[in-house]
Amino acid sequence: MISTSISYIHKPTIIALLTIGIALIPVYVFWAEVQERKGKPVLIPNSLWKNMSFTITCVMVLLTFAMLQTVKFLCNLLYVFVCALHILKRLAKYIMVQLPRSTAAFSASKLFSLPAWSCSGHVH
Repeated sequence: MISTSISYIHKPTIIALLTIGIALIPVYVFWAEVQERKGKPVLIPNSLWKNMSFTITCVMVLLTFAMLQTVKFLCNLLYVFVCALHILKRLAKYIMVQLPRSTAAFSASKLFSLPAWSCSGHVH
């Protein structure tokens, strides 16, 4: 919905969802801290964020992902407004671009058998 027009950002449902999502961030941080103290599993323990290399890597991945999503959004707008392509033609173009990428990534992961890394940075 928001990818078709920027004016949708002013709709009450979008504002409510963004507000709830942002408000839940501190709740998750608190929950993760409680779970870590109890010795229960947490997706990303809060203590891991004190490792500067981990934090910087996460920020770099976040910014890269945001940039890629922005490019994807702009390409989508190009196809919709400039090229006026039908949705099925856009889907075909998207699949033709993504299929080789996905195949290459899957093949590389199976071919090179990358080692599992622990939180401490040592190879198992």
